[in-house]
Formats: sequence, structure tokens, C-alpha cells
Amino acid sequence: MIWFFHLSELNFYFGCNSKVTMKHIKIIIFFLGLVGISFGQSPGKISYQAGIRDLSGNLLSNSNVGIRMSILQNDINGTTVFAETHNGMTDQFGVISFEIGGGTQEIGSLEHIDWVNGPFFLKREIDIEGGANYGIVGISQFLSVPYAHFADVANNSLKSPDTSSTNEIQKLTVSVLGDTLHISAGNYIIVPGISASNFPPYDNSMNLYGGSGGEVPKFLDQTLDGGYLLVGETFTDTPSGDVSMGSNGESDIWILKLNADGTKEWDNTFGSTGWDFGMAIRQTLDGGSIVVGSASSSDGDVTDGNNGLSDIWIIKLNADGTKEWDKTFGGSSNDFGYDVWPISDGGYIITGSSQSSDGDVTDGNNGGEDAWIFKISSTGIMEWDKTYGGTNSESGFSIQHTPDGGYLIISSTNSSDGDVTDGNNGALDIWVLKLYADGTKEWDKTYGGTQNELSFIKTFQSSLSGGYIIAGSTLSSDGDITDMNHGDNDIWVLKLNSDGTKEWDNLFGGSESDIVSSIQVTSDGGIIVAGSTQSSDGDVTDGNNGDSDFWILKLRADGTKEWDKTYGGNSADYSFFIKETFHGGYIIAGRTSSSDGDITDGNNGDSDFWIIKLKSDGTVE
Repeated sequence: MIWFFHLSELNFYFGCNSKVTMKHIKIIIFFLGLVGISFGQSPGKISYQAGIRDLSGNLLSNSNVGIRMSILQNDINGTTVFAETHNGMTDQFGVISFEIGGGTQEIGSLEHIDWVNGPFFLKREIDIEGGANYGIVGISQFLSVPYAHFADVANNSLKSPDTSSTNEIQKLTVSVLGDTLHISAGNYIIVPGISASNFPPYDNSMNLYGGSGGEVPKFLDQTLDGGYLLVGETFTDTPSGDVSMGSNGESDIWILKLNADGTKEWDNTFGSTGWDFGMAIRQTLDGGSIVVGSASSSDGDVTDGNNGLSDIWIIKLNADGTKEWDKTFGGSSNDFGYDVWPISDGGYIITGSSQSSDGDVTDGNNGGEDAWIFKISSTGIMEWDKTYGGTNSESGFSIQHTPDGGYLIISSTNSSDGDVTDGNNGALDIWVLKLYADGTKEWDKTYGGTQNELSFIKTFQSSLSGGYIIAGSTLSSDGDITDMNHGDNDIWVLKLNSDGTKEWDNLFGGSESDIVSSIQVTSDGGIIVAGSTQSSDGDVTDGNNGDSDFWILKLRADGTKEWDKTYGGNSADYSFFIKETFHGGYIIAGRTSSSDGDITDGNNGDSDFWIIKLKSDGTVE
């Protein structure tokens, strides 16, 4: 099972917003803060890595250490709601890996933490002699929490989460209606005489793909041959099921190519001995593809070295899935890659986050974590980079081309200074940046209420009427949120004008937690939304199969609901991505731990990629 988790540390060298006690301190821990952290066979746990050095800066290699991890509620002196201990050996690089939630329990459990009533802080204590004479090395606030935990228990403690008028195919929405191919990028281009029969139907309407160790998809792209490319992670150590190569280390990037009918064409894994995560994949004009993710090691398939802790990892693939080249980008701290787009000159635009101010990060650091955007050439050479943020934390989670040749970035912020010029509505806001083609900022806007607003969406689009359609999740009923909250987290859909001013917004949800993951403007001018729900009331009219379900909403152009559907079994099911297909239906990618209900293809082990093909009315094809 995989959670999305991003712990942005505030005290890498016992820095700001941290409480440090020097008694018994013999080491410094440099946290890797990985994104997309996962649990192949350990539901409800958070995988954690730390590099351990002594006060002289020397790595403590092959050493037995004792560690206590505690979660505190409200402040750094707050109530301990969870505590456990671990004993383990560091590796030759001084790195130790373990799962929070998998140690010797002292207080509480992760699954019973009431994430709604935050904030929460992570306290780390260590005894480098391997005993229980712990000394505090730092306390840092959770700036994000596991995505699945967030969906399961409505976490409130998060403080951190192409369309073009040109003729580049990868920037356009394509659909086949009757004998007409519609290519939309702000307007329709109608090419008569192209039959939908040229693209065979998807015969496997509900399919699982995975191995024995657990797999989670992050992104799906439809290819020009009518098939599909998917990227995610695999925790399957040896070849099994659909995973033909097995993992190189803790986790690997897994690429899956499906034919138009849903049968597997090929798969490939890329990784190192550390944690490697794939976040987005897009087909390139040469028939290959470009992948963005993160890597924490410098061996295996990572041939460009490591700049320090986690780097953004870019992989260029040939059409058959073999690697053409790979590049790592980062500084001495943590850098994570979230999205990539091919652009007209043959190069690529990448967005992610950075805690660094050295190495490849040439634009400095505003404080905490910044959104990091950079442009590379067709061979992976960096051409320019920009960091944007305030004194707190920002992450550039998604990027799209705009019709004027610039870029729009979706981020989250809890800052109100630096590059965040539109203020803060309270806690965490959605932050949208409009950039010129050279990466300089044109404008920025924050959207939110007094509670937390999150946007983990990996797709958003220009509206056919101009402006932009974006989405996030909210607990608020004030500020920019004009609807009343249904209870817990709701899906929040916003229509923005081209200058970022809000035209309208709508909330969708039930009494439990409802989270959005993907949104797309459809060829009929409406909007398709993918998310996950634990509700069975309110706007969720199709019931609940148990735990969390896929929740798909079709909206009209004005944001009102046309229909909604839920899909799932009695375990946890989360949708991550939706895309309109060439046939005018929809394809959904997500993960499932179920083997009943709507899951008809069995389960390969722990969690699998779950792909669903829908007709235009939301019924399964």
C-alpha cells in the first residue's frame, strides 16, 4: 500500500521552528523527506529514511542505533498521541530505513490519530549506542501527511501539495465523436472523415496490474496509437504478476504500456538501491516518452550521480520503453520532481519542489521549501531555473502550457511574503502562478478560506471559454469558498479568468472525506473530475462500497453536477488520474487493495494499479 507523504523538515541543522536539547546529542539526522513514500506490504505505515552523522560530520556507517519517534499534537510541547521505538543498523552510507508505525509501540497508534485536530509535530530522539538513552535531535511540524491517511481520516494538519493554441499534439485534448476527430485547445479544430473505428475499443473495462509486493500509479497518458502509458511505483522485489523485472531497491519507478484494448504491451522498472518514485509520464513527438520523479541514490539506473539527499530524476525513454538517457537535478538538500511537459523546441519544462540553494538550484531559496521550475534541452541539459516561494513551504505540483506560450503552475502555500503577493487566507492555500515563457513571474494568486485547502491535482486545463479550470480539497466555508462545506473535506472546483480572478466555484462532497486528484475539460465543454470518497450521502449519490472508493463527477460547463459514480471494494481504493479517451469516454487510473465489489480481476498482492474504462455517461464499458 502506498501513501503520499511529504515531511518538509524545518530544522535541517537545528534551524528555525525547532526545539533541540543538547543533552545526549551525539548525532545529526538529515532527513530525506521522500515524496510518494510507500508501504509495499504494511498498510498504515510511513516509510522513513535518515542519514546519520556525528557532530564532526562523519557518517555513522554500519552502526547499531536506537530511535524513538513521537507525534505531538497542537505544538512542540503538546500531547504525545503516538510514540514507538526502533533499533536497527545504518548501511555503508550511514542511512537507516524503517517504518513509522512498525516499531515497538509505546503510546497510541497511527490509525487512531485524529488528524482533523492538528497541527502535529514529529519528535525524533536517538541513542547512537543502540540503547534507550535517547537524546532529542529535533521537533518539526508536519507540512504534509500521507495522502491515504488524509483520505482515510480527513487530515487537517497539512501546512505545506496544456493547453495551447499551437499545433503540438501533446498539448491538445483529442476525442472521436462519430466520424469526426475533435482536437481542442481553447477552440475546436474539426477534422472530418476520421472514424472512431481506427481506434479499437478498450476490451478490459476493469483491469488490475501489479506484482506480489504492491504497486501504485501516479499518472496516465494516452498515446497516439490509442494505447496508454502509466507510471508509478513498484515494491515487488522479484518478477511476479505483471512486473517483469522486479525492484532494484526499496522502491522503483514502474512504467506500464497498454495497448488500446487494455492488454499489456510492455513494462519496465527503473531504480537504484534507494527510494525512487515516478510522478508523471508524457509521450514525446518521437514516439518515446519523458518521465519525472525522484531518486535518492546514485547507482543502478541512476547514471548521473546524486547531488545530495533526494534529486529530481528525469528519464527519457524510447518507444519500446528502453532508456535513452537519464539526468538528476538538485542541490545538497531535498528536491522532488512532480510534473514534466515536452515543449515546442524539443526540450522539456519541469516543476517540483526544492529545499536547496546550491548545485543546480541557481535562483536561491526563499525559506523552507520552494516551488522549483526549470527548462532542459532535448538531451537533458539545464537551460534555466527559477524558485518561487515565501518563508514557509511551497511545492509546484503541476504545470501546464498556456495559450500565450507561458506556463501555469498549481502549488500550495502557507506563506504570505516573498513571491506570494496575494496574501494568505488562513492555514494552507492553493497558490497559482502564471509565468512567461522564460520562467519569470507574470502574476500569482492564492485561493482559500480559514481552514486548509490542498491541490494535489496532476491535470488542469484551459477552459474552452477561456481562463482555467482547477480543483482542490477544502474544509472551509468562507473566504473564496462560496458554498457551504458538506462535512469534512470537500472537492472544490474553481473557474479562473485568464488573469487569475475567480469566475465561479463549487463544492462537492458528503459528510465524510472527499479528495480530488485529477480534473479535465471535456470535448463537450464540460468537466470531468476524479477523486476519492468515504461518503455515501450529499453529492455522493452512487453509494459507497466500503472504506474509500473512486469517485467520478461529470460537471457541466458552469460547474453544476451532471452525474457522479463510485467504484470500489470493501478495502481502500483511490483514484489518481482521469483522461477523456479518443472514443469520448474516460479512462481512470488508481490503486486498489480490494478484491471484491467492482474489482473483478482479483488482486496480485497488497495494492495494484486499477484501470477502469467508462462510457461517456459514466457506466463501465
